[in-house]
Amino acid sequence: MIKKNIFLIMICSTSVLLKGQEDINALYEFGGYLQHNAYAITEYDSTIYVAGQMVTPDSTYERNIFMASFDLEGKLLDFDYYNDSLLQLYSNNLCRDILINEELLFVPASSSITSGVVLEFNKDLDGFANQINFRNPETPDINSSPLSIIEYPKMKFTITGISFTGQHGRSSLLGTKPFNGVDSITIRVYEAEGQAINPAKLLRIGEDLIIIGNGWEEDIENDTIYFGLVIQKFDSTFQKIDERFYKEYSHFGSIMDGVITDNNEIYLVVSEAEIEYQYEPFFDIRIYQRPNIVKIDSNLNMVWAKPIGSEEFKENPDFVFSIVKSHFNNQFIVAGYKPGTDIPRNEGIIAKLDANGDTMWYRNYTSPYPLNDRIYDIISTSDGYYMACGNRLGSLPDDPYTTNSQMWLFKFDDEGHIVVKDTTTLITSIDFPEVRIFPNPSTEILYIEQDRTHGLDFFLYNGSGTLLTSILDTRSFHTYVITLSEYPSGIYYLHLVDSKRGLQRVEKVIVH
Repeated sequence: MIKKNIFLIMICSTSVLLKGQEDINALYEFGGYLQHNAYAITEYDSTIYVAGQMVTPDSTYERNIFMASFDLEGKLLDFDYYNDSLLQLYSNNLCRDILINEELLFVPASSSITSGVVLEFNKDLDGFANQINFRNPETPDINSSPLSIIEYPKMKFTITGISFTGQHGRSSLLGTKPFNGVDSITIRVYEAEGQAINPAKLLRIGEDLIIIGNGWEEDIENDTIYFGLVIQKFDSTFQKIDERFYKEYSHFGSIMDGVITDNNEIYLVVSEAEIEYQYEPFFDIRIYQRPNIVKIDSNLNMVWAKPIGSEEFKENPDFVFSIVKSHFNNQFIVAGYKPGTDIPRNEGIIAKLDANGDTMWYRNYTSPYPLNDRIYDIISTSDGYYMACGNRLGSLPDDPYTTNSQMWLFKFDDEGHIVVKDTTTLITSIDFPEVRIFPNPSTEILYIEQDRTHGLDFFLYNGSGTLLTSILDTRSFHTYVITLSEYPSGIYYLHLVDSKRGLQRVEKVIVH
């Protein structure tokens, strides 16, 4: 294990960090690495912590786990990382969770082919503290990958992960507590009844532990495989006391970190699937999915399931990964991304749901330099807003099998608007009340946010009347980006056109 501090490069809507623009929407690179993927975010004592992975640019493509801290305005405070040549190259289960106590940050991560680790970072990120192996000593040859971590009474922490025997996944529980200055580890491995299981999240309801994941079971008689949601309940001694399997909810292998509890009830976001089997002229399986929010009671019964956004099932569906309670009215904020084929290829998704799981709005976002944007995790912040983390992904021109990505971090309010600091001008209009244009003045980026209105056209002209760029036939609840960095300082004119209503407005935009 090698731990280093390295130079940080920030690529951002320079309003945030470098050149004085005033929105909180930024991209980050940590010098010399190919990938910078942020998977988990949390807040402690008004400090934001983000965990993720980086990949080395050499032929080994070695993975490294990073932890970065920010203030509530998105300013980078500190950075640290853990390097281990045994970190699994192809694992997508790195750094999906963060636990913080008064002194340490704990991050579960995949490590070698037979073991995972829980990493301990000092809270001020001034040095790597410790690692604890996640391995069943009775079966050391079985791959064990820790995924989720919580605090638990009388223990330092408890984590869940997946243990593989061939192609059959099993859930694992590990508890650790100090004993004479040394961590004493208790581990249990559980089969699901008739299913393979890919556990994703560990929760606590009273003294009980809940493991939620996805899995599958095979119906040999009907030559059918059922994918679904697996929920297991354990008592304080780690004994399994209940288990449920809900068919067609959650596709096996998908990421499922979006789980919260409220008044001993569980709310989670999963993919609901419809599966078509084709037997002639050859066997084929087609899976159509849509994102859902599901409510589970304390007895593990499904109370309701509601589609998020569209009710349509798609082969290339939207994915929703994270959920938090909103600051108001028992509502929910969920996040993920929308796959696409044009540029940007993927767009971030934020949606607001009411207390019954019905969608109130469903908004698309892009990073400051849109290309292939994904949101993986969100939190509600102590100042009444929300922060989301993810990445901006782009292919390297000389190697189609590797990718270069930047960490993406942005802040938004309860209506999904990107947070703008008080020192900038926010353009709004009586004629276009659901359009927000910011920041102004600007140096590199101009955002156009739309709420329910759609079908608008935007044209940017210079002072000589030359058309520089346009955005046509806009969609509702979308955020659009105009890059200004290629234009010289000066005054520009943004024309807002609503052809259906016969309205047009011109706004002055200052680039400096």
